Amino acid sequence: MRRSYKKPMALFLVMTIAVAGMTDYQQVDAKAKKKVKEITVNKPEISSLYLKKGEKFRIKYKVKPANASNAKVAFAASNKKVAMVSAKGVIQAKKPGTARITLKAKDGSRKKASLQIKVVKKLKPVKKLSLNKRKAILYLKGSANEKTLSLIASVAPKNATEKKIVYRSSDNKIASVSKKGIVTAKKAGKASITAYAADGRGAKAVCQIVVENASSNTNAPQPPATSSVPAPVPEEPAVRIGTKVMVTTEDNFRSYVTISIPLPSGVKKSDITGFRMGVDSGTDLSLRLYAGSLKQKDRELTSRSTYIQDEVTGTSSANVDGKVIPKTSYRLSIQESQSSWGRVKAGQLRLVKIPMDDRARALLSGSSEETLTVCLYAHNCRPQYGFYTFQIEAGGQLHTLQLGADNVKALDGASVSFEN
Repeated sequence: MRRSYKKPMALFLVMTIAVAGMTDYQQVDAKAKKKVKEITVNKPEISSLYLKKGEKFRIKYKVKPANASNAKVAFAASNKKVAMVSAKGVIQAKKPGTARITLKAKDGSRKKASLQIKVVKKLKPVKKLSLNKRKAILYLKGSANEKTLSLIASVAPKNATEKKIVYRSSDNKIASVSKKGIVTAKKAGKASITAYAADGRGAKAVCQIVVENASSNTNAPQPPATSSVPAPVPEEPAVRIGTKVMVTTEDNFRSYVTISIPLPSGVKKSDITGFRMGVDSGTDLSLRLYAGSLKQKDRELTSRSTYIQDEVTGTSSANVDGKVIPKTSYRLSIQESQSSWGRVKAGQLRLVKIPMDDRARALLSGSSEETLTVCLYAHNCRPQYGFYTFQIEAGGQLHTLQLGADNVKALDGASVSFEN
């Protein structure tokens, strides 16, 4: 009878061991399925890096998830004559040129990250970077000036090898930032805008952005002194210098001219503080400037700010059910607080001054530094107006630019002629 129990017992033990083995196998298999989902390079903080010939730099990175079954990464260089990279992520700069360093997950997930390396003979990295704003509040339902912010970055030393800036937002759904540092409100919340020195050596600055739905002062009168628009510049009599450009148009809402002209030697766009031009017209008109070769609303260099004026026009009283109730009469009107538009009165020859604020200079400095390209739009100019003595203010000096058929073009229904 005792022997009859041995075979079932042995069979039970074999099945128990088999099930346990399968469970262990499933656990190992589950762990093996934890693939790498992302590779993030932490040093440098941006995807570009400048190195001096002969210099070494170790890449720091993270793999997500942290418990990936195989978190190992392979490094490769696109041009080993320029830069080599070791199995531990140490870059060695060999000779001047560019190369791309790629980090690739070894677990077969095909996840990658990469860096653009530039090797130079002499390197002066950016030591310090600062922004014109550290904190700012933007409003979704505010004016154009309240919805956007122009960040201006300054680097030290001034003779740094690479002076370009890379902007990043911590949350693009709340506040986005363009390559030129223009911050735009997207939805209510908080975000950080970080400006990095493009040489990748670690210099950076941060601006904390708070986005609110609407300004608490949206409907309140705003005195001119609080406006961020440049102060209006009084008109002065003009002295005619150079060729006069006559602009003729049948559509005073669309037509404009484009001026594209080389900058004087030693003048940078970031140094420009204003424009001047002599203007005459048969009708009252306002002049506006735009950056670039197309008249685009978001590229306007000139600007205007208005506020609502609530004026008491009188008081009276009314008898309601035997009670005397005082009444106050009001008149609401929209007042222009400040404007950088150029104003011209009919029949007058005037020297119009158009100042440039930080926002305008940021828009202006986006294109080639050697050539100045702007659009001049005259509202209510039909049928004709003329301008000349086209000057720029930079570094405390005036520079007169010569106008002609080679650098002035008419667009959207306008035509130009020239008078010496």
